[in-house]
Amino acid sequence: MVVNGNSKICSVGIYMPDEVVTSISLMEEINSESRFGIPHNWIDTRVGIVERRFASSETRPSELAINASIQALEAANIKPEYIDLIIFCGIDRDYIEPSTAHVVQHKLGSRAICLDVSNACQGIISGMTLADSMIASGAVETALVCSGETASHGIKQFIKRIKEEPDSYLRDRLGMLTAGDGGSALILRRKDKPNTGIQTMLFDS
Repeated sequence: MVVNGNSKICSVGIYMPDEVVTSISLMEEINSESRFGIPHNWIDTRVGIVERRFASSETRPSELAINASIQALEAANIKPEYIDLIIFCGIDRDYIEPSTAHVVQHKLGSRAICLDVSNACQGIISGMTLADSMIASGAVETALVCSGETASHGIKQFIKRIKEEPDSYLRDRLGMLTAGDGGSALILRRKDKPNTGIQTMLFDS
């Protein structure tokens, strides 16, 4: 499916926590070489992920998204009150209800329409597509699409379970150790010139 774009990306923002955790350190923690016969540098060499960032155990997904959103707003020179729509697209969320987008809205001091979109790794693209459609309809002029992930919370539980479960548990779930924490955000506005901005968005079923 091909969706024609009606908007442009005005700015982006990213936020990464301070703590750096290497792939080798995670593999060493679970004794991957002695227990599973998997080299400590397996993630580095096979997947290409050398390190990731971890937030504190108290950090909520919205906090990461808010920090990234502030960067995006400053880069676009847009005040929060001029954002019409906020879509939060993370796998992790602060609560089941209310939406994490409402937390972002409140902390930024915005009065925008708020909703969450959950679609795994494609969350940001799904959020962009929805925001683009609402801009095309004339319902909104400016949209903030953001995300915040705290995978480290799950990784720590995962490592604990690896230490307790039979060796086969790791082999089916090794990809879990590739994740990390961070926030991202982008601001969309209606494009003012043809052949600029987002041209098409392709979805392959």
